[in-house]
Amino acid sequence: MNTEEGVDRLGLVADDLAVACTVSTTGLLQLWSLGGPQPGALLARHDCLRGEPALRVGESDGYVLGTLYDEGSGVAHVAAGGVDGRLGLFHLNLEAASFSGLVPHGAGGGGHSGVVRSLAQLGASRRFATGGEDGLVCLWRPAGRRPASAAPAAAAGKRRRP
Repeated sequence: MNTEEGVDRLGLVADDLAVACTVSTTGLLQLWSLGGPQPGALLARHDCLRGEPALRVGESDGYVLGTLYDEGSGVAHVAAGGVDGRLGLFHLNLEAASFSGLVPHGAGGGGHSGVVRSLAQLGASRRFATGGEDGLVCLWRPAGRRPASAAPAAAAGKRRRP
């Protein structure tokens, strides 16, 4: 596959993990077939996620972190962030990536205060972890059926300054 873009992140989604999601260094999200009659075929291209108004802080657009796939429901999401630590989720399919909402911080104000640099899904569930420039690793456990109602389960790894 030649994405014709610098690939910053790579993820796999779909029940048989036969769809690759690439996120370019410019925030372009592309979906690629890994099987079927045309392996390597471009299935979808979503290039407007960074400009989502809910992720914008001042004149800074958001950025795309990566994909999450819930095997139980067969639903894929794209996680995106704002420079102030806010996280948003987009419902992802071949036709569109539609904004689902911001991931709320916990009652104690848990969550990130700066740019989130990494995202890791925990198993086949909708739980995920994020790591950011603020030195925190946050674990997110969705409440209810909608991933957009996620709340941080814990925050750890705060970096100490010498």
